[in-house]
Amino acid sequence: RTHEYTEVHDDIYSTVFVITNSNSRFVWIGADVIGFNKEFVAMLRQQLNEKGIVLDDSDLVIGGTHDHSSASTNLVDNDYGRANREYAEYLCSLYVDTITELWNQEGEEVTARYCSAVIDGLYSNRNDANKLSDKVVHLLGFFREDRPLAVFCNLACHNTALGPDNYRLTSEIFGMARVHLEKRIGGAFMMTNSNA
Repeated sequence: RTHEYTEVHDDIYSTVFVITNSNSRFVWIGADVIGFNKEFVAMLRQQLNEKGIVLDDSDLVIGGTHDHSSASTNLVDNDYGRANREYAEYLCSLYVDTITELWNQEGEEVTARYCSAVIDGLYSNRNDANKLSDKVVHLLGFFREDRPLAVFCNLACHNTALGPDNYRLTSEIFGMARVHLEKRIGGAFMMTNSNA
């Protein structure tokens, strides 16, 4: 894009899970952003450290949906665009507040269930159908009895349906899917985008 958004098509979201497994605790973050760079993650870790929440590399999983029509978390200019320090600092403060609140709450005991499926013939992480692509969708659900409270979904899909002339803020394909799936399961649905 060559300039900022002109209107809001649909809201963008971020989902945070704080999970305790046996004696370890970790944080998962998924967001409708093009991605997170090391400067943002360093800022988040520093502010969490100041709150007494120290996370090792394996204790923090953070990923964006990689859509080109939502927000940038850049603290410095890079290949994905100009810095947006004000938004990045705002988002980081929301994460710190949310993680701190969840960290200090008593958790709810759940059962984790994992499944995966191959999706072939659908738009993937490659623009050329003849090139290699990761066609596996990974789902990790957190259930109380048989009711899903939250689901984590990862797939490789270029989350951009609108072209470069679109200047509306939107969460693109993943956002629309998440809204539909949250209504269907009645719980939180976190989506991230990467090759597994």
